[in-house]
Amino acid sequence: MDTLPPPQIMGEGEDRISGLPDELLHGILLRLRSARAAARTSVLSRRWHHAASRLPTLLLFGPDAPPPASILDSVDAALAAYHAPSVKHLAITFPSKSPAVLPHRVAPWLRFASERVAGTLFLSFPYQVAWPSAAPEEPEVELPVCGGATEINLTLEYRWRLRVQLAGLFTALTTLRIHSVTMEGSELTALVSTQCPNLRELSLYVKLVAASDVSICSDSLYSLVLHVRIIQRLELMTPGLHLLTLSHSVLKAHISAPKLARLVWKGHAYDPCRHQFADVGHPLQCLDIRGESIVAPLMQRFDKVVKLILDIFVPQGVVGYASFLDKTNKLPKCESLMVTLTYTDHGLVPIMLHLLRMCYGTRKLSVLLHDPFAPSSDSTHSWLKNELHACLGGLASQMLAATQTNSAGALVKTSTKVLVEIALDPIQTCPMSSVPSYKGFREC
Repeated sequence: MDTLPPPQIMGEGEDRISGLPDELLHGILLRLRSARAAARTSVLSRRWHHAASRLPTLLLFGPDAPPPASILDSVDAALAAYHAPSVKHLAITFPSKSPAVLPHRVAPWLRFASERVAGTLFLSFPYQVAWPSAAPEEPEVELPVCGGATEINLTLEYRWRLRVQLAGLFTALTTLRIHSVTMEGSELTALVSTQCPNLRELSLYVKLVAASDVSICSDSLYSLVLHVRIIQRLELMTPGLHLLTLSHSVLKAHISAPKLARLVWKGHAYDPCRHQFADVGHPLQCLDIRGESIVAPLMQRFDKVVKLILDIFVPQGVVGYASFLDKTNKLPKCESLMVTLTYTDHGLVPIMLHLLRMCYGTRKLSVLLHDPFAPSSDSTHSWLKNELHACLGGLASQMLAATQTNSAGALVKTSTKVLVEIALDPIQTCPMSSVPSYKGFREC
């Protein structure tokens, strides 16, 4: 009778971990979501050190960030130890209490990205209140051409001036987000208009070195978020643009976007003489106006939209209410109206009925109630419940009788049912179940 072989003693025999294929080892190490954690697994097997240095994803750092004093050296060491010819995803993220980073330490990291990244680059530093006394007055860092990067996300420091290597193309780049940095208007124009031929999504939260013009000419651009301070004149020639968000003061603008579907206008005045929408989509799918004041001329520029979103604050007193009525005496015809309304002493029902009278053809009304002064922990605040009941009840009883103004100025009666949704600001904790008549929505 055959006897069973003796069990192997720990430490003897084949190293089965070393026998695993690279794809499986990479899958295991990637689940750690940290390059430092992956490197520490080299104690398990001689092959794990080799596998960790060739991961397709390099994350620096996650929850296991090194001590602040050594975090810069840790990035240098991790990049120096990386042996794969390319990396699909490189992320360097510093925690909030990290020391201030100067551009000369970041420049080698960007050069590494330009040579190795064949996918996504994510580089983010926290805002620093205290700035090193030894730092140069105008620190600069250059963004080299990253021909293999498909997505670049940079959150840097407004004290930095980001220069762009003007020779070469970001051929594969489809998504570019640059936040918290200072740039030259001419370099920003060149980067977007000439060096990124396949760019689809662009998000800019930057400050210009000086008031200057910015021109964005792109056949491929689909989505644009523009928060650029001290633009003197903005020119957009974007035949494929669908989504546009503008904020901060733009002295002059000329916008050509024949396929524009959604426009978000944040907190600055619109002057039809200075801000020209020469060729835009009609009708807009969504016009979203945010900020403390209603931009009446902009709403009059677009006479018809599918969805209108308004952020409304009605000032106290008779004069404030009269100003609100004057600014909203002509609204675009819309199928859906969404209103964020900051609580005031004015009644909610008269405000909403006025808006509906000005919005001919509205089929759906959504209201978000916001009170910045209400205690968030008081879930049974009496005025909030009363206003909610009044708004629902008032709209339910008066909606069918609400008069609306058509394009010719005549008064007509509406007989179409309107879907009404009323919710509380997320910062409020009043449970909907505490309001007996609230059903989430109601038809009237």
